Amino acid sequence: GTSAASTLDSERTGEWEASTYNAAYLLQLGFAMILPFGMELALEKSLLHALKEVAFNLLAGSWLFSLFTMQTKGSNFSSALRYGRAGYVATGRGYAMDTVSVVQLYATYASTHIYFGVETGGL
Repeated sequence: GTSAASTLDSERTGEWEASTYNAAYLLQLGFAMILPFGMELALEKSLLHALKEVAFNLLAGSWLFSLFTMQTKGSNFSSALRYGRAGYVATGRGYAMDTVSVVQLYATYASTHIYFGVETGGL
């Protein structure tokens, strides 16, 4: 039979493999989001202009912003499914723009973004 230690090791290995594949998939999502933009620019302007613009956006870190927004949407959607949330009701008012301290931002995004990013980067 198998011992408890070998069963535990195989479970850890399976978790490690799954998280490695998830990290690779996550990084590809960030880069894949810029492809439609480049194709549109190639059709509207020229291939050279599209390549320059895509390279500039990659160097500027737009793919990181894309990952951050996808993580925010996914986290909020998951939370809404888990705990239930009311839908948006249009009131005609614009968005409130408030200043928030860095401590408040860290407290808001640490568990869903920062820790996840460090974990993914460590893989």
